[in-house]
Amino acid sequence: MTSWLCLSPQISLTIIAPATLLILLFYYILDKDRIKPYALLEKYNKLKTADSECSDDYLTKEHFGHLSWGEKCTGACQILPLMIALCSAYIAQYITIHAVFTTIAFEDAPFAPRDHFVYYVLVNGIGEFLFRSYLSAIAWFKPVLIPRFVVKHTWIFSLLLLAFMSLSVCASYYRIFDSVWSVLLICFIIGSLSGFVFANTVCAVPLVVEPKYREFCLGLVTIGESAGVLIASLAGLAVEPILRKHCSHIANKTALCYTRPTTNKWSASTCSIKG
Repeated sequence: MTSWLCLSPQISLTIIAPATLLILLFYYILDKDRIKPYALLEKYNKLKTADSECSDDYLTKEHFGHLSWGEKCTGACQILPLMIALCSAYIAQYITIHAVFTTIAFEDAPFAPRDHFVYYVLVNGIGEFLFRSYLSAIAWFKPVLIPRFVVKHTWIFSLLLLAFMSLSVCASYYRIFDSVWSVLLICFIIGSLSGFVFANTVCAVPLVVEPKYREFCLGLVTIGESAGVLIASLAGLAVEPILRKHCSHIANKTALCYTRPTTNKWSASTCSIKG
């Protein structure tokens, strides 16, 4: 039974990894005529009614046409503050959760030091899921309220996330928290703020750019998230070892300084079971 538990993650990854290539296959067989500019324009003309709130020049052939490099640069400049705020938010989130809190564990917690990271990520993910979806919940009840709830100044919440990151670094370095529940609460707040920034960034783009730039800018703005994750990953390679080394000098138990298994093998926690 134990051998099967140890092999199952490898078997799952062996099956799932090639399945990602199906995305390329599905794109190849996709009926692309339905998403061509002329098809979209024809569909719009069929749906447009006399009492439509859309102006006649809102969607035209120029609207569906390709943007020039100059127009793309103009659209990118309009959403640059949103992209920077989104990037900063995810830098703060990923450094805090994946590089700082991985060095904070508590002996009196209801779970083992090695399992702290699992709960940190879980609580953070719950907060991010809830606040990424809150605008969808509002739209489900009353869509006309969406513009009133969209926050354009997302940089304010990005600054809050950076403040929490600074607090977490101090907490790891000086061991200022005495309970795991304090860390879990901060994980939830960080996840909520990052989800809030993402949701409002995406919804704010159509409100700050001209109609012809919307499609391009909606695709471009998400680069802020990817860039933030990448930067945080590289920064975490330096931050985590420094905090972990400092913790090992002041903590009574080394196990309290690292919340992940020390082995690089798959399914380490499962394969460590004997019998």
